[in-house]
Parts: sequence; structure tokens; C-alpha cells
Amino acid sequence: MQSIVERLIATARQGTLHARREVAAYLLEPLVTKKLVDQIAPTFKDRSGGFTRILKVRNRRGDGAEVSIIELVKVADTGKA
Repeated sequence: MQSIVERLIATARQGTLHARREVAAYLLEPLVTKKLVDQIAPTFKDRSGGFTRILKVRNRRGDGAEVSIIELVKVADTGKA
């Protein structure tokens, strides 16, 4: 799942119509596509990769499978003007 999210963000960073259509073909929800391309992806414009991190939460009761959360990495302000 993390690799899919990374690829979608990398594609959305291009900001072109083609990139928007590629993301929309996968997500199927227009509002999510708009938010990813217009708001989320531009915050990662200076980052070459590593947009997400996986946090291991716990093991699920019943079958013991690992439960994890995928979160976006916050872009730190470097202070460069």
C-alpha cells in the first residue's frame, strides 16, 4: 500500500493534466484527486521521495496480524528564503 501512495504523490507532484488523469484513474473519487493534486502534492515539491511512513500499531485480536498506519511525512521548513 505504501508504494502505491508514494507513486500517486510522485505523479500528482507533476501537476499536469495527464498526471491528474492518471491519479483520477486510480482513486475514482474526484474530491480526493483534487485535494491530492492541488493541496497535498505541492507540499512535497522539493522532496525526491519518502513521502510516507508506516507506524506499527499492534497485533489484531483473533489472527494476530499486524495493524499499521500509513501517514504522510510533514515537510520541515528549512528556513531558506
